[in-house]
Amino acid sequence: KYDKVTRLAKEIIDYANPDILNKTGITASDWIIPIPLYKKKLKSRGYNQGELLSIELGKYLNIKILDDVIKRNRNTLSQTKISAENRQKNVADAFEVINKEAIKSSKVLLVDDLITTGATANECAKTLIAAGAQKVTVLAIARPLLRHSV
Repeated sequence: KYDKVTRLAKEIIDYANPDILNKTGITASDWIIPIPLYKKKLKSRGYNQGELLSIELGKYLNIKILDDVIKRNRNTLSQTKISAENRQKNVADAFEVINKEAIKSSKVLLVDDLITTGATANECAKTLIAAGAQKVTVLAIARPLLRHSV
């Protein structure tokens, strides 16, 4: 995500195992929603890596992507730069649902590229549930093999 290599999203999703995807239940999702970036970070990076993965996953599973439902309402510190203990505080109340009708009583697949402590995904999922989503499942493409405190 830091080297502007956007083509990998398709390669990663093409590598997915259909049997595993079916067993996880994510194929029963109504919508795919990428975890949003703050507008300033999106502008500087040029793309949302979670959205690129969501687009390819949506094609693969034939599930529509909703990228106008939730937004990051404030700029948070990069989770990679703070300790595990402070990550939840960093993202607390950082998300806002802007289209509640779209997700009311629906099963949402929330997509991110990387999950470490789960603080960002948890906060985003909590916000979607509070806004009326029936169920939120999180799919992250990677997790670190080694964990360390910053």
